[in-house]
Amino acid sequence: MISLSPLYLSPAARDNHLQELSAGVDVGDPNSPIANDFDGQQRPVNTGFDIGADETGSCSVRVVGSGPSPPKILACCKRRLITPKRTT
Repeated sequence: MISLSPLYLSPAARDNHLQELSAGVDVGDPNSPIANDFDGQQRPVNTGFDIGADETGSCSVRVVGSGPSPPKILACCKRRLITPKRTT
């Protein structure tokens, strides 16, 4: 149970997304079967599920591929997909 304010982005505008510093971030039920939030984004994003219907828009990184080919690194930060450019 959390007794602190959930720190919604803009309750007056009915924007109930959690702010990054909300006490509800990463403390939800670790056994939750819900794979996507109400925005359709993968959850959990960070170290755990957020309480409520939305995951905060922090950053998750996925490495795809193995073997002799260089892997693809995909980062999802602040609700947009980023494909880093390869450096030599």
